[in-house]
Amino acid sequence: MKIHPIATCALWTLLALAQGAAAQTGPPDFSLAPEFEEGPYAGGDCAACNDCGCHDCCCSPGVFTAGFGFVFLQPHFESDVAFFSTTEGATSFVSSATNFNYDLELTPRVWLEYDRASGLGYRAAYWQFRHAAPTRGGTQVENEDGDVFLIHSTPEFGDFLPGGGFLLETQDLGDTLGVRNSLNLWTVDLEGTKWVKFDCWALLASAGIRYGSVRQRYEALLQDASEDVLGTIDSWHRFDGIGPTLGLEARRPVGDFTLFGSGRASLLYGNGKLRFAGFDTIDESETDISLQRNDVVTVGELQVGMEYCRSWCGWQWYVRTALEGQVWQGAGNPSGEEGDLGLFGFSVALGINL
Repeated sequence: MKIHPIATCALWTLLALAQGAAAQTGPPDFSLAPEFEEGPYAGGDCAACNDCGCHDCCCSPGVFTAGFGFVFLQPHFESDVAFFSTTEGATSFVSSATNFNYDLELTPRVWLEYDRASGLGYRAAYWQFRHAAPTRGGTQVENEDGDVFLIHSTPEFGDFLPGGGFLLETQDLGDTLGVRNSLNLWTVDLEGTKWVKFDCWALLASAGIRYGSVRQRYEALLQDASEDVLGTIDSWHRFDGIGPTLGLEARRPVGDFTLFGSGRASLLYGNGKLRFAGFDTIDESETDISLQRNDVVTVGELQVGMEYCRSWCGWQWYVRTALEGQVWQGAGNPSGEEGDLGLFGFSVALGINL
């Protein structure tokens, strides 16, 4: 007699619920699932393996894992000045810097992994981060004491610009300066993986190649009280590189959950490009420069979190959440090429083992 697949799935679900009611604590039991061969966590049969947890005990001869992550990260720059403000009085001169403000940004991450019965496998992953800080700016004013509040924009590209820099500065009361920036990051990883199991600990080592890209832009607009343009700045720099990447992940099931921590290091070798275009109608100055150079960017990543996994109809579904931090050494900032870029936040991911 042939049983419809939906009926089979429903039967498995009812049996799993009944079993869960009988045992309210402890890791899930997958004895109702189809029997498999000994898999990548060699060192015991499937029954013993399942005693250690859910996602960490795949006993099939070949397992596909696919996942999609929601990554919330906030940029942190070593230096990221939007503009400078100066108060000029009769006997005082005070200058201060205004930085860009950044919020947590939602970015996507997807991956596909295949693990053989021997524990060897392959993985491909893609991640993208795009963020633009809110526009910052100010207007030249005069206070009751006659002190004048000036604002000026000076991107940190003084190493090669004529005169050591390019300056947009308010001249008259009512002049307004507005600045904005953007940051785009991409990574693509192609790796070989190896699972190793020690009792209820599972280690995943990975090695492969990574492509990474960093693109940053800084724009400034100076206008008078009538909104006529007095000057503009449009500068950007980018880096595209490729190089080796190494990763290590440790996992430990605790009841129905799995605690994990992972780290990754990448060396990206590639080309850096820079373009600066500035125009100032006040002193009739104009600058347009493009440069290219070889560069190296080092990327470090850390994750610490937990995962919950359940088996349903022969498939394993899992949800994981983690704190995440990244450091891009030598990535610079939107207004200059010097300094490091840091990203910190958390991620939530949904995946399935087929």
